[in-house]
Amino acid sequence: MVLSDLRETFVSEAQELLEQLEPLILDLEINSSEETINALFRIAHTLKGSAGIAGINSVKEFTHYLETVLEALRNQEIEISGNVVDLLLEAFDHLGELITALTLGEERPYNKDIAEKLAGLITATNDSILPAQETKSLAAVPLLNKGHLLKLTVSDCAELLKAKAKKQNLYQILLDFSPNFFYFGHRLEYVLEDLKASGNLVGKYYFWRELPDWQNFSPENLYLGFELYLATKKSQSDIEDVFLFIASEDNIVRVAEITAADLEEFIRGEVDSPGLRKNYEKIILVLQEIAEDNDPARIKEALTRLTVLFNGEDFTGNPWLAGGLLALIETMAELVESDWEKAQSIKQQFLEIAFSILNEVTEQNYVETNLLTVLTDFYEFIGGDEGKAEIEVDEKIQQKAEKVEISLSYVEELLKQLLEGLRQVKGEIKEPVYQAAAKAINNVEKYLGIDRTDWEGSLTFEQLTARLQFLLELVSVPKEEKPAIEETKEKVAQDTKELEQENLAKAKIKSQALKISQELADKLLALAGELIIAKNSLPYLVKKLEMLGQMEVARELKDKALYIDRLARDFQDSLMELRLLPVENIFKRFPRFVRDTAKQLNKQVNLVLKGEETKLEKDILEELYEPLLHLVRNSLDHGLEEIEERVTVGKPATGLLELAAYSQGNKVIIEVKDDGRGINREKVLKKAIDNGLISAEEASRLRPEQVYELIFKPGFSTKDEVTDISGRGVGMDVVKQKVNALGGQVEVFSEEGKGTTIRLILPISMATTEVLKFTVGGKLFGIPLYTVRETVKVPVKEIKSFKQKPVVVIRNNVIPLVNLAKTLGLSEKEQEEVKIIILHYGFALIVDDLQGKEEVIIKPLTGELSHLSLYEGASILGDGSILLILAPTGLMGGEM
Repeated sequence: MVLSDLRETFVSEAQELLEQLEPLILDLEINSSEETINALFRIAHTLKGSAGIAGINSVKEFTHYLETVLEALRNQEIEISGNVVDLLLEAFDHLGELITALTLGEERPYNKDIAEKLAGLITATNDSILPAQETKSLAAVPLLNKGHLLKLTVSDCAELLKAKAKKQNLYQILLDFSPNFFYFGHRLEYVLEDLKASGNLVGKYYFWRELPDWQNFSPENLYLGFELYLATKKSQSDIEDVFLFIASEDNIVRVAEITAADLEEFIRGEVDSPGLRKNYEKIILVLQEIAEDNDPARIKEALTRLTVLFNGEDFTGNPWLAGGLLALIETMAELVESDWEKAQSIKQQFLEIAFSILNEVTEQNYVETNLLTVLTDFYEFIGGDEGKAEIEVDEKIQQKAEKVEISLSYVEELLKQLLEGLRQVKGEIKEPVYQAAAKAINNVEKYLGIDRTDWEGSLTFEQLTARLQFLLELVSVPKEEKPAIEETKEKVAQDTKELEQENLAKAKIKSQALKISQELADKLLALAGELIIAKNSLPYLVKKLEMLGQMEVARELKDKALYIDRLARDFQDSLMELRLLPVENIFKRFPRFVRDTAKQLNKQVNLVLKGEETKLEKDILEELYEPLLHLVRNSLDHGLEEIEERVTVGKPATGLLELAAYSQGNKVIIEVKDDGRGINREKVLKKAIDNGLISAEEASRLRPEQVYELIFKPGFSTKDEVTDISGRGVGMDVVKQKVNALGGQVEVFSEEGKGTTIRLILPISMATTEVLKFTVGGKLFGIPLYTVRETVKVPVKEIKSFKQKPVVVIRNNVIPLVNLAKTLGLSEKEQEEVKIIILHYGFALIVDDLQGKEEVIIKPLTGELSHLSLYEGASILGDGSILLILAPTGLMGGEM
């Protein structure tokens, strides 16, 4: 499997795991069960391991923080609280962002601020709670130890600053190995050689482990730890690969990047340098010599005196500012020797920067000049070290050519020493040693491309030595006959082919589910729709045959047409299952939102989810989240009362918010229900009158359900104060527009003092649409059937005028009429009785004749026709003619 495939698999699995996280974390806050904590820990552990295998270091490293915190929670070393839950939610949100970035082909660095919060959660309890072993393992988390940066020499700081200015990466590498490091065939010189081959080892810092008493002291044990500083062009993951066979829980390796921002903390802002103060006059005199002299030899000698001065003991307090000046001086000295003409051109700038920094330190203890930026500009001006870069490239090519031989030699030596060590202590081996040996073997197998890291049963001496012998046979080929690493991997792959096939067979048995791409599902569904259209043409053919007198053939075709109709519908229904998803996919987003919003509003809310298994078409489900978000937000802000208000009126302090879904025929009902204060009809009417939405006379005639319709008017809000949550008069009108666009309706039920229910009535699918066909002015049109409430015949004399617009009274309801002939610019048919189509939108259409209903695929109008708001789209009928589908929302302002 190539790396891109491996990452794609990881991203897919990681997204599935992340979906499980949020409910678990929210559940942790409520009941903090051991089962929930264990489930969270397993997910974090799986993510970390999978990210490591896929080579996604940012995710692996960040998840290590989470895993450490969850381990502490599992061991009851950290107490669960609201703050801990907030931090876990924030951390897993960030983890989701890292994984989302991978889908775009970008591996982002993790957020160090969040990582430090997680690490702080552990370190805050280290002294009193965490055992020494747990504290130690935390060191494996890649945090930069800035305090140790101050222990470097001025010369080391200068080299690191120069490397950073040349756009190299800087790393602080902690090596805190187990005392029995040498027992497993590890060689420190090999590690250091590999690091030197990767870049320039600049600085070092040593520290002693806690030494045992003399009776337990062994000269063969390792009691020394190392902190190394590396400048390189390689990435952090490349450097970590150097320690592939070494890093473990016992052998701690931490590779932390040193960023430009980290360095600027020591060379900019409120920084002090007693050494610069003490030697201020000496430095000024030498700089003045350089300013007044134009002889390259004397200038080089003066710069050398400054170099010796800065390398003295006076600058050990904060070596970085002095190191920055030393880097500038050494760069100038190199330029004087290599290109005197260029040196002359920047001499004045060099002096101005040096004088400026000296004065800033001595006069105000605040350095404004950014030495790192200055050095970067200097190297860009003089061309960096391009010649040296060419030599380095040549050397790296040579090293790469020899890499296979060196790597295999190292592996061979490691395996031999490990095998010899096991044989010498046979019979005395304890379980930890078995585990360490097994891990070393796994690392070697992974390096060689062998996917066989599972151990059967408990580890035995025979198992370990057999695997070691097998690996030695692969790498211990005489040098003249030694194959390339690719050939070795090919041989190993062939040897393990049977095992892979066996695992593949097991995997197929384990999962009978078939995953198909969204693109393929959409294509199949589109084909099913085209099949429906083709099927619709058969009745037209039957009629033609009947008109031609071919009754026998027409009857046979009619029978076949019915059979094809049934097959087409079964085919479409089966394919629709691919597109139907449970509403749980959007419901599960709300527990977190409700928790955070309730906390912001200082309210207590219990969210109840019902009917999560109810299914809707994927496209509808995706469009439904925003409308539901508005409704839930309004319930939280407008509907549910504050704690004191609820208690005062005899309600429980905790408000109830219910999100429910259920099927009803070919519709899906989704309800947002709360037990809050309900809708105050008088307040709604007053606000509507004040905003000019209706007159006082119209308000007096409105029924309760018509009052509730006012909240869907654009710009309407009963909230007097605008907040981050609501009150801007934007939302409810958008909810209705969105639901109507999905072919649905919105209903409101409310009882003051008891609560409100907003009901969304939606079609299960929008793949095909049933339309009602009718004629106007001799032309055939259609309108989506879900928008139609009923059709009736009305005598022309019963059509009345209200405010100069035609209306009709049906069952004591006044219904405005739209004359489609006038609206569409067609001829009107004179008749004593008209047919009207009453829509759910509160008005009716006058048409000539009704032509029945038909299932069609509506295609949107494109090009120059796309701006026509009267039409929802068009469809091809079975006889090949075009049916224009009218849009009710576009007809609202039509001719009356």
